[in-house]
Amino acid sequence: MDQVKVVDAGAQLMLSGPSRALVEAALETLAARGAQVLSPPAQLGSRWIATCGKPASGDGAVGGTPRRASMTPCFAGSRSPTPATT
Repeated sequence: MDQVKVVDAGAQLMLSGPSRALVEAALETLAARGAQVLSPPAQLGSRWIATCGKPASGDGAVGGTPRRASMTPCFAGSRSPTPATT
């Protein structure tokens, strides 16, 4: 379970792991605690992701503490293109 990241994304949890089997196992653990599976594992690049509601206990921890999703845009730190001169 240590290989699956659980991120608190507000009303739901996002799981990410290196294999479908690990993400499914984490989903099963959360579902057993009352979480509703919202999206089954799907491959995204080299990682597998899934989403679920928060379990009845409210913490969503699966072998660790869930992290709050960062609100930093993916383009943070990028520079704007230089305007063309005429």
